[in-house]
Order: sequence, then structure tokens, then C-alpha cells
Amino acid sequence: MMKRLAAWTFASVVWLAAGAAVLLAAGAAKAQVGDQVASLNSEALEAYQNLDVDTALSKLQEAVGIAEQAGYAGPEVAQAYMNLGVVYVAGASDMDQGMAAFVMALCMAPGAELDPLLSTPDVQQVYQQAQQDAASGACPQGAAPDQGYGQQPGGYGQDPNYGQPGYGQDPNYGQQPPQGYGQPGYDQTNYGGGPNLDNECPPGMTCGDGEGPEEAGDPGDFARFFINAQFTMGLAWVTSGMKADSLAPVTDIFLAEGTPIDSNQDGFFNELDDADGDGVQDTAGFQTDFNTGSAWVPDADSFDEVTQTESVSTQCKADGIPTGPLGKTTQFGEPFFDHIPSSYCVRVQQPGLVNTLAVRLNPGYFIGESFALSVPIRFQFDAGEGTLSNLLLGLRGEIAFNGTKQATGIPVSWFFGATYGQIQPKPPTEDPNRASPFVVSGPFGAHTGVNVRIRVHRNFGLILSPEVDVLLPDFLFNIDLSGGIEAAF
Repeated sequence: MMKRLAAWTFASVVWLAAGAAVLLAAGAAKAQVGDQVASLNSEALEAYQNLDVDTALSKLQEAVGIAEQAGYAGPEVAQAYMNLGVVYVAGASDMDQGMAAFVMALCMAPGAELDPLLSTPDVQQVYQQAQQDAASGACPQGAAPDQGYGQQPGGYGQDPNYGQPGYGQDPNYGQQPPQGYGQPGYDQTNYGGGPNLDNECPPGMTCGDGEGPEEAGDPGDFARFFINAQFTMGLAWVTSGMKADSLAPVTDIFLAEGTPIDSNQDGFFNELDDADGDGVQDTAGFQTDFNTGSAWVPDADSFDEVTQTESVSTQCKADGIPTGPLGKTTQFGEPFFDHIPSSYCVRVQQPGLVNTLAVRLNPGYFIGESFALSVPIRFQFDAGEGTLSNLLLGLRGEIAFNGTKQATGIPVSWFFGATYGQIQPKPPTEDPNRASPFVVSGPFGAHTGVNVRIRVHRNFGLILSPEVDVLLPDFLFNIDLSGGIEAAF
């Protein structure tokens, strides 16, 4: 009897020791899995912060795969799902996968919270929807997520698929969730089915109409790359003393009294030069000022060697280049012109606004929800001479006040920037039948204004852009009123 009792006791001790060894080994294995998952979490976050989204996703998918294979569901796994949700939404713009990952994390650890350093408004929106879904039945059996967490048989850790979307709810369990699963308006209890029209979509989100998603691949967020084309009515302020783009024609240049004129511009000065048909060869009449019928005004140092009763111009700045004879002579060997101005200004009868018609092309990109960079290009239909006389090129920053979280709507933004090029108005002349110059401006400038977008669709809308331009060192103040269409992607 004593021998039997001893043998029984010895066997019990052996079995207990063996069981303890198994439990210890299992515990050590799970601890090792937890360490692996934690390490992969750290590596994934490091890759994500270095903008390597693919590596981050790969590390996190490896982490949850190791945990599932080992039947491990410790807090490191919940954190891996949280990180996976962030990377899917903010890094890969995959709202569906991000929603599923957040739901899994909240099913495993209801108190899981977003890292403020990694969160964005898009991530916050998807995470908040996942909280609602997890609380309303997306977790197994519709039970509270924390029931059974860390327990033995029947709890987390026994089935690697426990907590996956659709678990225990549908024969499609284990399959890849369909596109849209977990998004607002999608029926969580109908995994594998269609949208639930009883759920209302939040502003800016695209929901189906009973036949599936409204547009496959058409997310509800604001399209960030844009290009707009606008028709522009410019209003430029002109006044006396503004630089002309070109030299005055020969017929407008000051001539001494009696100087023959090549009226027909055949290169000869003879009786054929009879523009008024009076049978007398045309000659210049003496003038004390530059031809008052001309739209050009010579600069302040023109005709400085000619005695005049009135100054040529005090408003048109002198360029410091001495004036002098043209170098041509009449058929009698006399100088053709006494003195030729080297630069001119535009004669302005009445200071005011002059219209310039142009088109604008403005491609750009919203780097964040509230800030964009763009490269505006302004082309003026009718302009004169000089470098970039028709073009004004710019670099622009844009700050949005509202609306860029939604796919459609009326976002308003303020923009500002620098320009290089010209805007060339043409002042009206006393005689509209005579030639006249354009005003030179720039080439450097600054501009500011407001964009009012009317996004009727995520990829299309209208845009209005009132703008103020200032150009230097040849000063010009200009207002552009622009409107047109905008495409976005």
C-alpha cells in the first residue's frame, strides 16, 4: 500500500512539473512574441516618420501576422493595429483598410488612443467612426470588447482570427473585407453585402444610392492637386511720366521749321512727299514742344541743345543719354533731324484705370489641409515691346480659411506671392487713329488676393479670384478680376 502511494505521489509530481514546464515555456514563447511585435512596431514607426510608407506597412503586417500565428493578443498587438490604421489612412490614403485596423485595435483594447504626434484630421475622422462601429457590434458576438481579454479558453489569444471583421457574424468570415467595409453608411451586420442606406453620411463623404458606392475610388476628401484656367479683366492705373515701351515714330519726332519730311517713307525727300495734297513738298513746322498730337513724350534731357519757350517734359525721367542728330541729311546736305530723344514716356490725357484683357493658368497643390503652393501664369492678349511684355510669372502661397476637408463646397482662401514679368496697359490717345505706346512695368512684383472656389464635384468646380498687383521698379498698380474653371485630382 505504501509503495502504491509513493508511486502515485511521484507520478503526480512528475505530471505537475511537466505541466508547469509547458506553461512556463508557453509563457516564455508568448513573451518572445510580444517582444517581436513591440520591436516591429518601433521599426515601423521609424520608417513611417522617414516617409517610407511601404516599409512601415510591411513591418506592421508582419507584426500582426506573427501574433495571429502564435495566438498572442497582448497589448502590443492592439498597438500594432492602431499604428496600422494610422499608416493606412495618413500614409496610403486607404480609408477602408485603416477603418478595419482601428476596429480591430478597439476590439482588443477599448481604451486605445491615437498618438497626437501621428494623428491628422483624416485619421481622427476614421478613428472616431471606428469607435462607433466597435461599440455598436463590429466586435465578436456584439459583446463588449474587453470581455474575455487575456482569459483562457474562449478568450483572446485562442483563435488568431478572433476579433477580425465579420467574426461569428457571416459565413464570409476570413475573407478580405469588401471595399467600403467600415465606412460610414456601410452595414456592419451585412458583411459581404451592400451599403446600409439608413446610415447618414457625414459632410464631404460619398455614399451609395442603393446600387453600391456612388463612384468607385472617389473618396470624400478634398482633391489636393488643382489647375485652374481663368479669363482676366485687368484694371491698371496710368498717369503722366510712365515709361513707354517703344520709341516714337519718325513723324512724331521734333523737327526744325522747314525741315523736309519723307511723308511717303520711300527714302527720298522730294515733291512726292505731299501728304496733304496741296502740291507742295511737306516740311516740318517749328514747334516749341514735342508734337502735342503724339502719344509719346520725350524724356527730360531731350532737345537740351535746342532753345524752346517751354520745357519738353519734367515728368518723364531723363535717362542721362545725350540726344543728338539722326545722322541722315536731306538732298541738299542739311541735317534731317536736329535732335533725337533717346527714351520716351506715354502721354496721358487724364489719369485713371485702363483695361487689359488676359488669361491666367494656375497649377498648384495643397500640401496640407490649409496651405497650398501654386505657379500662376498671366498672358496678356495685346501688349507692346520688351522682355516678357505679354507674360507675368509668379510663385504663390495660399492659406485656406474653410472647406478643404470636404470634397465639395465653397472653400475660401487668401493668397500672396511674388511675380516676374510685365503688365502693359495702353492709355487712350487724343487721336485714336494715330499710333500709341504701351506702358512698361516691372519686372519685379508682388500680388495678393482671394480665391473663392465652388466645388460642385470633387474633381471639378468654378473659381473667382480678385487680385491686386504692384510692379517695380517701373511702377504699376493693377487690379485683376478673374474667373474660370478648376480641375482637381
